[in-house]
Amino acid sequence: MRLLERPVRRPDVPDAPPNLVINRDAFNVFGVLGLGNHRMRIPQAIELIEGCNLEIGYCCGRDVNGYGLTDFPYDYERLFQNRVLIIGNSQAKEFRAIGASILLPWLKDGGGLVITGGENAFDFELEQHEINRYFPIVPKRQNLRKQPQQLQPPDVAEHPIFEGVSFADPPWLLYVHDVEIKPDADTRVLMRAGGYPFIVEQRTGDQITMAVACNHFGTEEELGGRRHLRNWDQWPKLFANIVEYAGGKR
Repeated sequence: MRLLERPVRRPDVPDAPPNLVINRDAFNVFGVLGLGNHRMRIPQAIELIEGCNLEIGYCCGRDVNGYGLTDFPYDYERLFQNRVLIIGNSQAKEFRAIGASILLPWLKDGGGLVITGGENAFDFELEQHEINRYFPIVPKRQNLRKQPQQLQPPDVAEHPIFEGVSFADPPWLLYVHDVEIKPDADTRVLMRAGGYPFIVEQRTGDQITMAVACNHFGTEEELGGRRHLRNWDQWPKLFANIVEYAGGKR
């Protein structure tokens, strides 16, 4: 067996039109939503944001051939109408290197990024792409672990994402993501599930990325009758707050 050198593919992406800026007069969100996002009530949470418009491109997390992403704003004019992009249980291969390259000018202008967990999440395959500087976590191999954990009180209780959210009866997760925080970026853990990071914030200039290590796996029977995160009545409010914050609305 011989390992052949494979050059890094750098797609020829046109420059963003000059003076193009994110539309902050509206609160438009685009979601790249993989498996389990409806079970996690992600679209329903977005509906809680006053005046928000959500567009969705669905994907199943399998190889692109035959199972491609149904929609993505590959043109700058459409992309810059959105204040937040959600990558929900999806991999970078869903929107490919060209999609990642198109996102860069939008991110540099302050576009908010929210990344959620699941079986296809946190697999940042474009290792040498500049987009990786906007991801706040470093996932371990096979980082999804069956290890029941309860959400802990927020590490940063005064953070805007926790406004109006009650933690009197915190929910549980049957599976957790074993991830590490990037040591060389402006990152902080805002909340944990047991001893594992659950909500992580990263700031890159004026840009905000929020990583939420949620996932849809497990039943309350498997949790011994404890409430799963997806059935927690505070979860939609918390996720809506996260999206608003990433978009600069909080």
